Amino acid sequence: MKTCILRLLAVYNTTQPVRAKVRYNSAKSQQPATSSTTVMMKNDERKFAVCDSFVEFMIRKHQEELQRLSALIREEAIQRYNSYLQTVHYRNNIITGLRRILARSHDQYLVPVGSTASGLASGVSDIDLVYMSTTDEKQRERLLRLLSKENFRRTFMTEVKTRIKESSLCKEFDWSQTDIIHTARVPILHLQTQKHMQVDIQFEKYASIRNTYFVRRCAQYDARVVLLNMWAQKWLELQRLKDSKHGLFSTYHVLMLVLHFLQCTGSYGIQPILPVMCKKFRGNLRPTLPIQRVALSLYENPKSLDFHEKQEPDVAELILLFVSHYAKYDFNNISFHLHNATVTERNQFGNEYEQHQVSIFDPYASTTVCRVKGGADLLTNAFQITKRAMLAGLIDFFRNKTWHFSNALKSSDRVSFARMELSVKTVEKLLVHRHRELKRKIREDYG
Repeated sequence: MKTCILRLLAVYNTTQPVRAKVRYNSAKSQQPATSSTTVMMKNDERKFAVCDSFVEFMIRKHQEELQRLSALIREEAIQRYNSYLQTVHYRNNIITGLRRILARSHDQYLVPVGSTASGLASGVSDIDLVYMSTTDEKQRERLLRLLSKENFRRTFMTEVKTRIKESSLCKEFDWSQTDIIHTARVPILHLQTQKHMQVDIQFEKYASIRNTYFVRRCAQYDARVVLLNMWAQKWLELQRLKDSKHGLFSTYHVLMLVLHFLQCTGSYGIQPILPVMCKKFRGNLRPTLPIQRVALSLYENPKSLDFHEKQEPDVAELILLFVSHYAKYDFNNISFHLHNATVTERNQFGNEYEQHQVSIFDPYASTTVCRVKGGADLLTNAFQITKRAMLAGLIDFFRNKTWHFSNALKSSDRVSFARMELSVKTVEKLLVHRHRELKRKIREDYG
């Protein structure tokens, strides 16, 4: 299936060397610009006001390119969703079969989580599940204590694997690809079907269930959640910073940044894309809601979204605002809280390692969900470099195609940015070098 690969390449600023540590800016000073402008879109009578000078500049300079980008992101989202629909029947059969084997009694559940359950999946997405072997609080507390012991955890997961292997579902899986990852921070039983679909089973992780339901409510509220998240995931991947298996950022980390931002968009003088979800839907998203109710809600497939409908501001404008929003911050000094969509000054106590993590709390977490070593510096630099790239006018959205915003710049702007007109290959090599140098510096500074 032909897919559009959305690419955004950051640009090397030859006048400013990379620094592993970014100049301190307090959270109080990191406020959105207060000047407002009404932006008129070509070939369209609609308008919206946005309180951000960077977004104002980019929209005035690049209206047609931004409209084209929005259309292409929507096309990509439609293709991804269609590819998911081609696999949904097979996915449901696998989940139902596993549920029949593992969730035999009324207080046992096998709950889909992650992208499959939240509505963010494509045809190649994994099947992520959480096995709840009991909802009785006393039994669960005892089980969690036992699962904290490595030997019991390995034995418990092996028994679950054996039950599946000895069932009628045995032939659905390639058992040579099975892996019991019992020493990980989140232990997982990894399976692979004969059709090469990955299935990961977690154990007793209520937080994964509640967070998935929270994400689903966000995605169902506004389709632009899916569109912006799709772009943001690809963006950080192309920054060589998204690779959770090797200690970098995960899909979930990026998603939390997207959802926090979308709940804050009202501060820029536009209609909020998302309300403060845990406040507006307090009854359904409260942490005390019985886990059985949340689990049963996720048993149903997420509702389909309409990616054809054009909304205002469109996704391309939100991309600009997303980058500008986070480029204002030094991630070393602030914390993001999803439950009330706030940004607070960080508690600087703790060891050196903790101080340089990205501090972001999902709605049900008491500690940061991001433990990327030196992640605060990496993310601060990524947003600032990307914003400079956008201002410079060098953006490549498609594989094997170059698309330079500089074609639309005034002659005076072209002179300023002439030194930055680099080939895509040169920029890619330069980016790799920059991030290698930054990671090396972080290793030296933080061990």
